[in-house]
Amino acid sequence: MISNLEEYIKQGEVLYSIGNYEEAKRLYEKAVKEDPMNIDSYFKLSEAYVMLEDYLKAEQCLENVLLIEKDNSRAYFHLGNISFLKNDEESGKSYYSKAIHFGFSDIDIFINYAIVCEEQGNYEEALNYYNKAITKDKFRSDIRFRKAQILIAMNKIEEALETLDIFIELDPNLFEGYHLKFLVLLENNRIEEAGEILDRAIGLFPDDEGFWFDKILLLQKKQKVDEALKLIESKFKNNKSSLILREKAKIHLVKNQVEDAKHDLEEIISLENEFDEQARFYLAFINIVEKSYEEGLEYIEQIISQKNEGMYYYAALYLKGIIIKVKDGEMSSKNYYKSVVSIFRDASLDYPDKLDLILYRGFIYKELNNYEKALEMANYLLAISEEFAEAYLLRSKIYEAMGDIQKAKEDQKLATSKNASLNMLGI
Repeated sequence: MISNLEEYIKQGEVLYSIGNYEEAKRLYEKAVKEDPMNIDSYFKLSEAYVMLEDYLKAEQCLENVLLIEKDNSRAYFHLGNISFLKNDEESGKSYYSKAIHFGFSDIDIFINYAIVCEEQGNYEEALNYYNKAITKDKFRSDIRFRKAQILIAMNKIEEALETLDIFIELDPNLFEGYHLKFLVLLENNRIEEAGEILDRAIGLFPDDEGFWFDKILLLQKKQKVDEALKLIESKFKNNKSSLILREKAKIHLVKNQVEDAKHDLEEIISLENEFDEQARFYLAFINIVEKSYEEGLEYIEQIISQKNEGMYYYAALYLKGIIIKVKDGEMSSKNYYKSVVSIFRDASLDYPDKLDLILYRGFIYKELNNYEKALEMANYLLAISEEFAEAYLLRSKIYEAMGDIQKAKEDQKLATSKNASLNMLGI
């Protein structure tokens, strides 16, 4: 015969499952009164309070569990979850550690812990917990995918690719593994391998537009811009998304079809749902090269006014100095750059992985005639990657300013060979 306690819990579970947390809570409270020593009732009641966002009472329920059973690892796990919901990461990690100490082996604790470490930028620790999660369940493909993302962030490319291979093997019908592997290979200039995985993906997912877009990126990387443009016109003929329009603009720039590129970029802005920095930046750059400085400055000021502090914000700060130089003279430009160079320095120290900040620092030092410091920036970027086309461009401009024309030409040639789009505006 079913007891009152069991009936309250079962009825509460039904109400909880349909989202009636208030009534579920009421029944779980009755279950607690029926037997104050029943641990399961407190867990159920705690879950209802969490869904009602009454975290204090949820914690009190779990503390009652610990009064009954002081080493209950499950209670510590749930206390950790509540702490993270409250954005109290230190308490959350502490509770998780206690849960592990008292033998909690649920795979979710390792995944949750890894995600917290990942969000804090502690990639080594995140990787450690993803590996622990994998030992608990070798067939959870989602863990492999997150592990691969961490390895990419750590620049452990070979390990990332091996992890993605396992992910694809475990779940060959999921497109994410193919897509991420393609992007990693493309980013690392392993063009043939990127093409092979992409062909495989398109064979499996012929109707997935994402892989056809990847094909456009691959063709551009191969400098087959005519083929890329034809593919856009055939597969994305009626697509007016900013993503497609932006790629069309890039291709038109490479083909030196500047007016077409401007039309694409202006269309992005006309259709935008939110402020598009990238389109405005390209338009500003085009206008500067075409010596339409007022129009260029207007786009620059729009970007700066957003104070987004992303790559286009800093690029706009740099380009503003170029316009000032033309409009108001070299001395005004130097004074402007002196006023902003510390902004770039501080930002590059705060975000050492954002190499564009180093690049713009180099250009600014060059404008300030501090060639030694400018070369220091360029060489640092090339020490990180010899494929950094813009770093060769920077060094070319520095050598040109120093009067070393031969070295300037050599670096300019390297720059445009590694990034054809640098040819787009006569660079």
